[in-house]
Amino acid sequence: MKPNGPVARKADYHVDVCAPGPARDLVKALHYTKSASHRAFAICATRAGRVVAAALFLPPLPPAAKKHTLSGDPKKVIALHRLVVAPDEPQNVATILIGGSLRRLKKDGRYDTVITFADKSQGHTGTIYRASNAEYLGESKPETYWVDAEGRTVSRKATTSRTYEQMRNLGYSPRRSPGKHIFRWAL
Repeated sequence: MKPNGPVARKADYHVDVCAPGPARDLVKALHYTKSASHRAFAICATRAGRVVAAALFLPPLPPAAKKHTLSGDPKKVIALHRLVVAPDEPQNVATILIGGSLRRLKKDGRYDTVITFADKSQGHTGTIYRASNAEYLGESKPETYWVDAEGRTVSRKATTSRTYEQMRNLGYSPRRSPGKHIFRWAL
């Protein structure tokens, strides 16, 4: 398919591990959840010294790590938790960031599997993951998640020790996700 606008050149971007602050700020400004974990580590794409795209990574929840590991070791699985690109960037920056992130993670050697999810409730189908040669693993089950008054998604871990009633009393609203598309890369 022919691009319908300017296309990014890999040579114009530097992709590497970056300070989490600017990456989290970009995620909070641009991602639909408006949230970023403080435990996540970041890999950023910079152009002319400015962070223009960020990928945040976290260990996945144990059931997902066990189910999707390629080596049989769930500790060698990492999840692409958030992915954002500044809206003024040309096409292909997300692909450049994903490719650079996968190369960086492989070089690091701690992980052999990267998983990620495309949220169907947001209309995401995983096009960018497919374009980055991810293996499609199917769909997750529907689940309930919580949002605060500003529409930010509340961490799943923050809800594990609270009841439905306690979450409502704290001002959170439940939402129902239709499930997510699941993708995996081997490092």
